[in-house]
Amino acid sequence: MSSETQSLTIKVDEWPLREDIAEFLNTSNAKEDISRLLTEEFDTIVYFQIDEDDLLWGYPEAFILPLHAFVSSLSRGLKILSADQAADVPIFLQQNAVGPEDAAHRLHMKIDGQLLRLSLQWGGEKAPPAHLKEGNEWSLDLVQSQQVIVEFINDYCRRVTMLLGSLPDWSGEDISALFESF
Repeated sequence: MSSETQSLTIKVDEWPLREDIAEFLNTSNAKEDISRLLTEEFDTIVYFQIDEDDLLWGYPEAFILPLHAFVSSLSRGLKILSADQAADVPIFLQQNAVGPEDAAHRLHMKIDGQLLRLSLQWGGEKAPPAHLKEGNEWSLDLVQSQQVIVEFINDYCRRVTMLLGSLPDWSGEDISALFESF
């Protein structure tokens, strides 16, 4: 990496666990309830750090993200980036609705030679943290940042697959359906 590039790290406070789905295991709509929990309701703190700056931190209240929507946005962003050399994906912070039209914030990604340029467009009612003022852009090593994002997506998919794969009512097809937007 050249000295002008920055390093990306992605970490999650909590991953979905069996305890999170336990209350739904014996309900009449277990699959639908578990699916809704994982895709719409399971929130956690995600650290999306570029060197010392965390794009998802520094807000007066903790950033709680619907994890599935965040991972889905990153996955779609990589696909678009690969095809178009630029992508603009929704980031949902402390939101109930996770449809693309509902996003208050947008992550911009652009390939520039061996660099991945990132910026976060802040929206919504709250003022952005100081380090996210308009015009901030981060320059990352393209290969390293893509590897970090792919590893994060794969880790999420593996954890959800292991969680649901142990349940008798969940087939591979049912689990794959959760990742259709990826």
